[in-house]
Amino acid sequence: EKGIEDDQNNFTRFILLRAHPVSLPPGVPCKTSIVFSLDNIAGALFKALSVFALRDVDLSKIESRPCKTDIMSKLERLYLSMSSVDITRAKRHKSSDENRFRYLFYVDFLASVEDLNVS
Repeated sequence: EKGIEDDQNNFTRFILLRAHPVSLPPGVPCKTSIVFSLDNIAGALFKALSVFALRDVDLSKIESRPCKTDIMSKLERLYLSMSSVDITRAKRHKSSDENRFRYLFYVDFLASVEDLNVS
């Protein structure tokens, strides 16, 4: 059905999971969304976000959501199966009463993964 939104500024977003990024022509404005998780140590999020500032990448959104460790392990295995990462060197996170959740960080930035300051 067309025209069901109540705000003209709403946009539907789709996610495409691929082993390799999609190439866009130079000069096409785009927003890139990434999701990542960090070890729960002091300064980890600061260090992760500082790489954007150091490269003059404009962040437009940052969110965090808890994720159960068993789901996180499944996501890590999926990622490893899609990438060339050596699976024997990948970290395994143990589930315990004090570490039942890890956090996923969702970041949108206004650049293409092919921009020099992003790659």
